[in-house]
Amino acid sequence: MYADDLVLLSPSVCDLQKMINICVDEAKCLNLKFNAKKSCTMRFGARYMRHCQKLILDGNEVESVSTARYLGVLLRAGRSFGVSLHYMKSNFYASFNSIFHRVAKFQNELIVLHLVSAYCMPYLLYATECLGLNVTQLRSIEHTWQCAVSHIFHISGADVQLVCNFTSGLPFNISLLHREIKFLTGLCHVGNPVLHYLFGVMDMRRVDEIRHRCKLV
Repeated sequence: MYADDLVLLSPSVCDLQKMINICVDEAKCLNLKFNAKKSCTMRFGARYMRHCQKLILDGNEVESVSTARYLGVLLRAGRSFGVSLHYMKSNFYASFNSIFHRVAKFQNELIVLHLVSAYCMPYLLYATECLGLNVTQLRSIEHTWQCAVSHIFHISGADVQLVCNFTSGLPFNISLLHREIKFLTGLCHVGNPVLHYLFGVMDMRRVDEIRHRCKLV
């Protein structure tokens, strides 16, 4: 369930309903009211497809959905926490097409690449450092960027990868992994004790895994 930037996480429906009731009671003390039509529930885990009891928010049922957009990321229900890259890629292609068709007439590929990198790439890389993307998703993002480079320089095949490496300094997939390492290691400098605990329990192993993958590439 979310309302604006509010997210509740629970291992069971029963506990989640209790959390919702607490939030409703606290909101009433502040003369606030939740809108059930703008809230939803998503399930992650092995039983995510099973039917379960509907959740009630201030007397109204909360809709159960398979996808939901939150803070610019499209979350997707499944056996494990997951996101859909379609939303990010669509925004990237829209901004790329808008810029490319206006500046391509300059016939200076490096200028076009610089503009696309500055204004379009952020759509493609948004929050990728904290989503824990799998290899397939990383390759999908890399392929999207390579398609843009192919259009800018009018090249194809192995030349695309060569140009990407030359203009970026690092292979695109390695750059993505470096972003994730920087984000995870930065958690240890945050004053939030919960983030410190999570970093100590699992994120350090993730950092070591990513560094090992960087060496293999």
